[in-house]
Formats: sequence, structure tokens, C-alpha cells
Amino acid sequence: MNDGDNSKMFSKKLNPGTVIAGKYKLLEKIGAGSFGMVFKTQNLKNGELIATKFEKRDESQKGVSLLIREIKVLQDVKGLKGFPQLKFYGRDDHYNFFMESYLGMNLEQLMRKCNGKFSQNTVLKIGLQLLERVQAFHEKNLIHRDIKPENFTIGRQDGTQIFVIDFGLSKYYRDSNGKHIPFTSNKGLIGTARYASVNALIGNEQSRRDDIESLAYVLIYFYLGELPWQNIQVANKEDKYKKILQMKQNNSLDKLNDLLPKSLVKLLKISKSYEFQHTPDYAGLKKLFQDDLSIDSKFDWEKIQGLFSEKNNLSVSIDVQSNTNQFDDLIDIYPGLQNSMCKVTQQETKFINGRLDNSRRNIIYLEVPKRNSTILEGVSSPGGTIVSFNTSKMNHYEGSNRNLASYKQFIDVQVQSLENDYDDDYTPNQDDSPCLYVRNFVVGSKYKDHH
Repeated sequence: MNDGDNSKMFSKKLNPGTVIAGKYKLLEKIGAGSFGMVFKTQNLKNGELIATKFEKRDESQKGVSLLIREIKVLQDVKGLKGFPQLKFYGRDDHYNFFMESYLGMNLEQLMRKCNGKFSQNTVLKIGLQLLERVQAFHEKNLIHRDIKPENFTIGRQDGTQIFVIDFGLSKYYRDSNGKHIPFTSNKGLIGTARYASVNALIGNEQSRRDDIESLAYVLIYFYLGELPWQNIQVANKEDKYKKILQMKQNNSLDKLNDLLPKSLVKLLKISKSYEFQHTPDYAGLKKLFQDDLSIDSKFDWEKIQGLFSEKNNLSVSIDVQSNTNQFDDLIDIYPGLQNSMCKVTQQETKFINGRLDNSRRNIIYLEVPKRNSTILEGVSSPGGTIVSFNTSKMNHYEGSNRNLASYKQFIDVQVQSLENDYDDDYTPNQDDSPCLYVRNFVVGSKYKDHH
């Protein structure tokens, strides 16, 4: 078999040892799912480790692919502190792909290593950094729409800096003229039910306020080790989401205020008070956390010996489809959910009573069923390079200037197609399949970032 045949084979089945553009060597697969694969990759020129995400190409797919939408967002956050950096991207006959920073463990994984919850100081230190990240993202006219522990990671070698990842569900909330998207209701949603805002669960258009409310739920989760609406026993997902919505509407967490730092209580209350187009008071919210910090101590995970060994940093944040149960918290609901509420008094009472009858140090951590997830990991370096690979004609994924230009045009055309569509970017599916790969989902809709 000659080199050309090898190139064809690799384009169909990626293997460790494959060299892309004569420079990037695939070392090992660290994530896989219906979307494609993620490989730990090494830059042979300088030894840098990066993560390469491959998405199977589907010419019949309508709209812009999830991976190409993520490339667009990574271009927009280039150079921002606490965001992975786009290194390289391209495609061959079978895959679209991009390379980005190779990071460390996500905060869900770290919490499990810290006895199932974080100390108050660690939660507040996390909150300060995440408010900065969310503010920076919002200033790029983007909302994340999937704020959850798995989408925040630490650096591979620096455990003090927190990164935001996974922008497949992100959306522009302002157009190129700075005009805010209009409020609409009766919409579908993709995200994670456990941390979704009340408005998002109801089916209202999301905006900056929803990222802040979701962040509040995440931080409370870090502090308590669980949330009242976890582990609900119901017959199906639709009933589960109804109950989660009702518990959030009924302010279930209010009964736990005495157990929570004042800053977390205020953060949730303030986020729920914001109007749709309101600009969050990021500085004021950060001051709440600063006032609650007793000492500037280390993060809890910094005290764990051996945590930053290479073995502990070989995973990437991608949900892998191995069974149906692991997607229980992914939202796939229909408009008008608020019109068919289910009572959850027993579930709520059981959780609340269990918390109020014990001091916080005796709170039992109910472990969430472990997901097959991993993290996209990294080091910062100059911005990414665009390239295209026609592997049926070139050996070892070698690129050319002509293909570089054609691939840039390919992406620009797809991005333009979503910018021309003013309608919402998501139509709910009619089944229980995971919402990570929704064909009609468009990240930016018509709302292009402006600088």
C-alpha cells in the first residue's frame, strides 16, 4: 500500500500516529461520541500538547455544523484570559476538525476529588473567576447557555486559573449594530436542566441574565454538593423537567438560605430580578463574593498531592453516548411547559428537612451518576492557523495555500448562512436523543459580533 492509500485509510479511520500537515501527531483518543472523536495531539515542532476534535462530515446536514460553530466562537474569544485558544483547523474527505488548548480536569471532577463539595472560600474564589469569564464572554456579544461544572476546567499545569469550554450552544445576543435580540417566548431549549434558569426552562429566549442565574445554581451546587431537584424519581424526562421547573419557581433554595453564604443567596435573587435586556452588575456581584471571603487561601484541589500528574490530565469535556440514562439532565422540552406543572412537595420537603436537621459539615453528598466525560485541555500560545486537507489526493494530511483559502471560504459561507437566519436557533427534537448534536441548531443566528 502506498502513502496515498494510507492517507485515504486515515481519513476514514483516525488512529494514533497519524500526522496532520506534517506537524501535528495524534497520540491517543481521549473522547468519543456521536459527534466524532477527540485526540490528545502533539505539535512535533515544539512539543506542545493540544486537543484535536474531529466531527464526521455530513453533506446532508442542514445549517452549520456544531464544530464549525465552535470554531467561530473560538475565533471571537481569541486572546481572552480563561478561554481555550484555537490553534489550527481544517477538514478532509471525512472529517471537519479543529485543535485547541489542552486543559486540565473540569470542576465536576475536581469536586468529586474534594469529598463531594467545596469549602466556602473555594466556592467564592471560583465564583470570582467565573463572573470575570462570563463578563468577558458577554462583552463579545455572546451568551453561553450551558453553564455547568463540566464546562469549567483548570489549566493542565496551573490549577489556579479556571477556563470556560464547550461553546456549541453559545449564541449572539446582539447584532452587528449592537441591537439586542428581541424577547420571544414559547421556544425550545437545549442546555442542562439542573442548572438552567427559570426563563430558559419555561421556554423564553435567553439573555445574559440566564447565564448569571445558571452560575448561581452551579455555585450553590459546589457548596452543598447537590441541589434539591437532583435524583427526582419520575416516570419520564418530561415529568422530571416539569418538577425541576416548579421547584425553581417555588424558590426551593430559599429554605436553605441559612446554610448558604450571603453572597450566593444574593446572587440568585439578583439574577432573577434582571429584565431580559439588563446588563448585569458584574462589579457589584464580584464585590459580594469579595466581602464574604474570609482569607485568600488555596483552592481545595491545590491541597491534593499528585493531582497535577500527567495521568490525571488525560481527559476532555465531551459527553459520550454509551447509554441513555447519562443524558437525564439534558433539556429536550417543548414550549408551554409551564402550563402543566407537577407537584413536588415530597421531594422538596425530604431534601430541605435533610439539610436543616444537620450542620453543614454533616451534609451527606449524594453522588450524581458519573458521566463519560472528559476535558479539552491546554497552554496558551499565538492564534490558530487555518488549513484544508484533501486527504484523497495528498499524503499525510499535507495542506496547501489554495486549500487554506478554500476552507476559510467554506467556513465563512456557513457562518454567513446562519447570520442570514433571523429565526431562533433551535427546534426541539421529538425524541430523547442527546441534545449535543442538533442539526437545526445555529449558534449565532443573525447576531454577529461587532468590535
